[in-house]
Amino acid sequence: MRKYIYSIFVAMLALVSCDDDDIQVFEKTADERAAEAIATLKADLIEPANGWRVKYTPVDGAGSFYVLMKFGEDNKVRIRSDVSTDERSYVDQVIGYRIDNSLGLELIFESYTMFHYLYELDQATFAAEYEFDFVNKTPDNALVFVSKSDFSNKSTILFEEASPGDLSLLGITVDENLETLSNDFDSFNLFSSSVKVQFTDKDLILYGGLDVAKRTFNISAAARKSDPETFELLAISTPYILQGNSVLFDTPISGNFVGLTISVGSLTLTSLSTGGVQPCADLVPIHIYSGQTSAGDAITLESTIVNAGGRGFTGSTLFVAPLSNIRKDGGFVLDEIEQDLPDASEMYLLNNFSYRGQIITGIGFFLQDAQGDNALAYKAFSASFDSNKVTFTFEPDIRYIVNEDGAYVPDANTQNITKYLDALTEGGNTYVYKYADGIYEFNNLCNGWTAAFIALD
Repeated sequence: MRKYIYSIFVAMLALVSCDDDDIQVFEKTADERAAEAIATLKADLIEPANGWRVKYTPVDGAGSFYVLMKFGEDNKVRIRSDVSTDERSYVDQVIGYRIDNSLGLELIFESYTMFHYLYELDQATFAAEYEFDFVNKTPDNALVFVSKSDFSNKSTILFEEASPGDLSLLGITVDENLETLSNDFDSFNLFSSSVKVQFTDKDLILYGGLDVAKRTFNISAAARKSDPETFELLAISTPYILQGNSVLFDTPISGNFVGLTISVGSLTLTSLSTGGVQPCADLVPIHIYSGQTSAGDAITLESTIVNAGGRGFTGSTLFVAPLSNIRKDGGFVLDEIEQDLPDASEMYLLNNFSYRGQIITGIGFFLQDAQGDNALAYKAFSASFDSNKVTFTFEPDIRYIVNEDGAYVPDANTQNITKYLDALTEGGNTYVYKYADGIYEFNNLCNGWTAAFIALD
C-alpha cells in the first residue's frame, strides 16, 4: 500500500513539473490555432516581392503552364498566365482569394481563372484543379500544395519565388497563334487537329495533331516532301510547355524518319502568315507559322488537309462508330438515322476482316430487331488512296452477316444504309485523320458528313 501511494505521489509531481510552454499550447482553442495557421500561410504568400512562379502540370501526360501570382494583404491576387483562350480572359486577372481551414489549410480562388477553365475541359474530366491543400514550406522557402479535387494521385503544385524576368516566360502570343492555326478547319467540323511540320532544307514532313488546350503534340507519320507516298506511320506523343516564343517538348522528337535523322527538342516560332487550300469549290484560308527547331533547321508549322497519319487505319480490320459519332455539319443525325434505320445501333467498317472463312471489306450498320435478332448490313467496297484521301468504289448489292440462327429478316428500311454510305463517300472527297490511338475520323470535306470510328482489334 505504501508503494502504491508513493507511485501516485511521483506521478502528481511529474504533472506539476510539466513545462509551462506545454500547458500554454493546450490552453489555446482550436479556432485560435486555426487562425494562427491561416495568418502564417497568408504572410508567406504575400512576402515575396515578385510573387510566385508555378510550373503547373494538371495531369500526367498533359503539358504544363507557367503561372505567375502576386498575393496581397487585401485578399486579392494577380494571376498572369499564357492561356490566351476566351479573348485573353486569363492572361492577367486580379481576383479574390481566401485561406480556409477545415481538415487542413486550403487556398481557394474565388473567381473564374485559368485553373477553372482547365478543370472544365472535356466536361470536367481533365483532372485539373482550382482549390489547393497546403502541405508545407520547404527549406528554400517554396510552398508545397496538392490538388484538393483529385480523389487519387493528387497533383503536387510547387510555388517558387518569382524573379523580375519571369514575365518573359509567358508565351501568350505563341499560344494565341497556335489556337488560331488549330481552328483553321472549323468550317469542315473536324473532330481532329491536322498539322504538319515541314522542313525547309530537308526532304521531310512530319504529320500529326495539336491539342492546344492540353498542350500535347502528336506525330502520326513522316513523309518525303518530294514523294508523299514515301511515308512511315509513327506513334509519337509529347506534352509541351511554352517559354516566350518557343514550344518546348517534354520528350524530344528524335529518330530516323524515312531515312533522315533528326532530333527536335523545341520549336522557336517567329512569324504567322496565311495561305490557302482548296479541296472543294472554295478556297479555305489556313495559317503558316514559321520558325526553326532546336537544331537550327528552318521549318513551317501549318494546318494541312493532307495528313499521311490517317493511313494508319489500314492496320486494323474492324471498326465501330456509335451513332453519336456520325455528324452532318457538326450536328447530330441520330433522329434522322432512327427514322431511316429504326433497327440501327452502330456503324461498322470492316477492312480485310476475316469471318467464317471470308475476307470482308465493307461498311454498313449493325441492326437489331425487337426480338433481339441481329445482322450487319453492309456494302462491300474497294479503295484507292492519295495519302489520307480515300476513294471508295462500292459493289451495288447490300450484303448481310446474320446471327448464328439466321433469324433476322431485313426490312425495306435496310436499303437506307446507302444514303449514309453515299453521303460519307460522295465525290471521292473523304479524308481520314487520326484522332487518337485507335480512333480515326472519316470526313467528307465537301459536304459536311463525318464519322469517327474506333478500332476493335
